[in-house]
Amino acid sequence: MVDAEESWFQKAIDELLEELMLQFNKSQVWIYTTVQMYRHDRLVYLNRLLRVAKDRHCIMGIKLVRGAYLEKENEYALNKGIPSALFPTKSETDKNFELGLQLILENLNHYSLFLGSHNEKNVLQTVAFMKKNQLINKHPRVFFRNFMVCVTIFLSIYQRMVLMW
Repeated sequence: MVDAEESWFQKAIDELLEELMLQFNKSQVWIYTTVQMYRHDRLVYLNRLLRVAKDRHCIMGIKLVRGAYLEKENEYALNKGIPSALFPTKSETDKNFELGLQLILENLNHYSLFLGSHNEKNVLQTVAFMKKNQLINKHPRVFFRNFMVCVTIFLSIYQRMVLMW
């Protein structure tokens, strides 16, 4: 699993990891890339990876996160006099994250999801999708990274999951 970095050199990381996923992620997922959904180009990127996965018969390993370099990204864009690579609001980032999450969940035959969020709504969205679609609760292509980051959130989610299952 390779973490995402700043937008100005992420393209090189994307290209390298895509080649590695095409080579190694055939029947199992060995390589994951991190996709930061606070960037306005990432939903297009996920859709492109889906087309590539279908065409090349592989599985794209995705660690889905909102993003971590907000101040640094905006400062870089300001200093360079270029538009920011990020959505201007948290609500736009949240919407983009949810669209990306839905795209991946609806295409688990071509994606493997490592959900890098402790956001209760997104974890419950994933669990509800899995239940609705009769996916096993230990699906081999769905992982929760920060599931226990906050005890309060964990207990709330756990209680709801018990009721759902």
